[in-house]
Amino acid sequence: MTLYTVGGVDLSDFANSWLPSLERDDAPARSLLDHIEEGYDYGAHFMMANIGPQAVDPSAGKEVLLLYAVLAVFQNDEFPGCREGWQGTAKHLERAFKHAKRLGDRGLAKTLLRELADRSKRDRAPMFEDMLAQSMGHAPARIAAHDRNMANILSRDVRAAKLLDPSASVDDFLLE
Repeated sequence: MTLYTVGGVDLSDFANSWLPSLERDDAPARSLLDHIEEGYDYGAHFMMANIGPQAVDPSAGKEVLLLYAVLAVFQNDEFPGCREGWQGTAKHLERAFKHAKRLGDRGLAKTLLRELADRSKRDRAPMFEDMLAQSMGHAPARIAAHDRNMANILSRDVRAAKLLDPSASVDDFLLE
C-alpha cells in the first residue's frame, strides 16, 4: 500500500478511500476518461474535477486541501516524469506524491502561491468583464455571487499553502 504523506499528515486512509470513488460511473467529469488516448492531461483533469470543487468550500478539511495541493502542483508543473501514457488514477496519485516529496512542503506551498500571484497579476481584457456581466444578465447580485465564488476558488490555494508552510505568503510573490 502506498503511503500518501504531505504537510506532516498521513493522507493514506483518505486517499485510499477517495480513489475508489473515481471508479464509479457517476464520478464527476468521468467522460474525460473517454479521451485519455488524446493526452495524459485528460486523466489528470478528471482527478482534479473530483477533488478541486471539494477544496473550494471554506470549511474543507485539511485532507481535502492537502490532496488538492499535491494534485494541483503536479498538474501545474505539467506532470514531471510522466513520459508514458495514462496508467490510471492510483498511478497518477502515486506520481503526484513523489513529485510533492521532491519539492517538499515549503516548495509545494511556494508553487501554489506563485501560481496564484501570477494569475492575479494578469490583466483581464475589458471584453472579459463585458462578457461576464452579459452572461450574468447584468444582475449585480449574480455578479457579486460569481465574484464570491471565484474568491473561494482562489483562497483554496492560500489555505492549502498555509497548511504546508504557515509562514508562506502570497504577498511575497505579488511584490516580485
